[in-house]
Amino acid sequence: MVDGDCLVGTVSSDAPKQLDQSGRNAAAGNGASPQGGFNALVPELDVSDIAASLHFWCDLLGFHIVYDRPAAGFAFLEREGAQVMLCQVNGEWVTGRWSVRLDEASIWRSRCPMFPSSLRHSKR
Repeated sequence: MVDGDCLVGTVSSDAPKQLDQSGRNAAAGNGASPQGGFNALVPELDVSDIAASLHFWCDLLGFHIVYDRPAAGFAFLEREGAQVMLCQVNGEWVTGRWSVRLDEASIWRSRCPMFPSSLRHSKR
């Protein structure tokens, strides 16, 4: 779903689990280009669970969906000028074994505060 919503249900768990490349390319999309245009560099992150990733990026970090192709497991997100694409791992563009390493980290720098004030001041 677009227009600021980041409902996890928009990338349906009952959508086909594996579309081939032409199927993903032809999948229906929602939304449009970002209002300010595309950044010079927009990272595309492969994710193992698009619904969980949308929850993290939208509900916790405050991003919103600008454009998505739910059946393809793809979403383009934006927040205060920061842009990121999420893509459900689908077997394309795989150059080696895909694994999750929780002991490694990436550092990302953004001009927008990554955590909404509601999280920064949380007493959790």
